[in-house]
Amino acid sequence: MGEQDNIFATEAIRRGFVTMSTLDEAKALQKKFAELGVQESLAEVMVKRNYLTREQADSIAAAGKGGGKFTIPGYKITAKIGSGGMGTVYRATQLSIDRSVAIKILSSKVNQDMQSAERFTREARNLARLNHVNIVTAIDAGKIGNVLYYVMEYVEGESLGDVLKRRGKLPEQEALHIAIQVTRALDHANGHGIIHRDIKPDNILMTRDGIAKVTDLGLAKSQGEDASLTQTGIAVGTPNYISPEQARGERDLDTRSDIYSLGATLYHMVAGTTPFKGSSAMEVVTKHLTEQMPSPKQSNQLLSDGICAIVGKMMEKTRERRYQDQKQLLGDLELAMDGKMPRLAKLLPVRQTSVRPGTAVKASRPGAGSMTRATRRAALPMEQPKKSPLLPIALAAGGAVLLGIIVAVAMSGGGAPVARRGG
Repeated sequence: MGEQDNIFATEAIRRGFVTMSTLDEAKALQKKFAELGVQESLAEVMVKRNYLTREQADSIAAAGKGGGKFTIPGYKITAKIGSGGMGTVYRATQLSIDRSVAIKILSSKVNQDMQSAERFTREARNLARLNHVNIVTAIDAGKIGNVLYYVMEYVEGESLGDVLKRRGKLPEQEALHIAIQVTRALDHANGHGIIHRDIKPDNILMTRDGIAKVTDLGLAKSQGEDASLTQTGIAVGTPNYISPEQARGERDLDTRSDIYSLGATLYHMVAGTTPFKGSSAMEVVTKHLTEQMPSPKQSNQLLSDGICAIVGKMMEKTRERRYQDQKQLLGDLELAMDGKMPRLAKLLPVRQTSVRPGTAVKASRPGAGSMTRATRRAALPMEQPKKSPLLPIALAAGGAVLLGIIVAVAMSGGGAPVARRGG
């Protein structure tokens, strides 16, 4: 179904002209006609089947003329920016003060799902609680008929994901500047009891002046929220940037998961590639769980030891070895920005082995020459795990969680872009 048909369907539902079941029947008929080589608009199908009168269809179509695709009192929608699994984002004008805004409208496909609707509403509420220069500002929210929407700041620029697609990698100082801004945003969110859970380049918008703004809190989690929205064993996040604990479907996530995902994002910025590659989402996530992060210097020899050490600490497999909060991270990022070595992060040799569940590092032996204790610990081989009849069960359970990630990502549809490159 094309964009115009989607707009028509949303407006028909909003006005109460048709039910979801009637709309589904019309879509099925339209698909059958297309298979027979007959191309009919959704409006024509619904009129011919007497689901709508011609007058009703014409009034819906008229609402879309002049650039207005969806009618929300006080706003004039002027263009579609982008869409994801949860909804569509439009550029609009707030008529009372003549300023550009972005309006996110919940997709008609998921509007009838109570959990999806609650997640959409939660995103708007989380955004409204935050007021920070590096977080997209919430303006308004509401419901018209059966359609949920919320209004937010319109960012004139492009997503960091688009920047990386266009430029490949960023200079170290520019990447650090962006990481510092996002860290401050996450520190503000954490101060309000919110963790993002889906930090990635597509969810960081860049203005023309180089200001980074975190967006898309669709997967964000507030402390003490309804447990039904965050179930144990259901992983949420994006495979290329997901933390190990998210990949395992753990429920007690905290701000250190966002630090890991920001580390993977910073890695992408300076290396021009994501930390782990794979032929499938499952393979990538498995590497986040089990493999040592490759040094970003393998992709960019110009990087300083300082930034490599910072990324390594941000992406430690266990939360206890990462920065424990954004303030710790911010201190090291600012030192690196000034060309100094970080205080908390230490550059360690790259291990040649994978991290296996249930393994431990062998104790270091005295008399190892001039190597430091930390260096010896990092360089030692991993102990091979004993064979256990429970291992296949554990691996099967892990596979189930990884499948859950794919489902969660498909449902979220990734970030719905709010920014548009100026031109």
